[in-house]
Amino acid sequence: MPVDKYTIIVEGERFSFTLDQLESDPGNFFASYFSGGFKEVPYGTKEMEIEKDPLLFRLIQAHLRGYDILPLPDQFVPPYMTKEGALNNLLKEATFYGLWNLQAKIEEYQKTTKANTAKAKALERLPQHKYKLAVCVPIISMLFQPLKPFLVYIAIQAIWMGNMRPCGERLQSALATVSLLFTIPVACPDELAVPRFQACRMLEGRAKRRRQ
Repeated sequence: MPVDKYTIIVEGERFSFTLDQLESDPGNFFASYFSGGFKEVPYGTKEMEIEKDPLLFRLIQAHLRGYDILPLPDQFVPPYMTKEGALNNLLKEATFYGLWNLQAKIEEYQKTTKANTAKAKALERLPQHKYKLAVCVPIISMLFQPLKPFLVYIAIQAIWMGNMRPCGERLQSALATVSLLFTIPVACPDELAVPRFQACRMLEGRAKRRRQ
């Protein structure tokens, strides 16, 4: 059974679609145009012509055919646009023609890209010595993992003997120090590793001042 084809002409270049493809992003302008949604368009029309950029429209065609188009391929970015500019213009086209699924995908992609860029810049602003500390402390913690029971015992004894506070407070302080020493994150370095290390140093300093 022959399938009806519909043609959209963009700057002289012909783009063919089936009706199912046009309706794959429901409620868009093209599907309405060819399915009798406009009184001004004669029934049975199978061609239309628009003045748009053919490279960007090829991305729209790929989207309506069910393909993922993000991130944008370099070869489909018009030479007079940047990649970011082409994506923004494609978003405008999606909004203008009512391609709501394409619009949502582009907006989500832009949001994710922006978040990743901000995270990368935050890591670049992190002072080098803090970054090295955040990397080295988890590694050292893993290397000394076999000695953990012994180190826990030493830490508890040092605080227990160095404080003259009641038994309950000494035990709580010892457990807090051990917790700080062995709960430094071993995940990707971030701003949390350094404050926890500094908190541990502050706790040790406080214990020394009490002994004096």
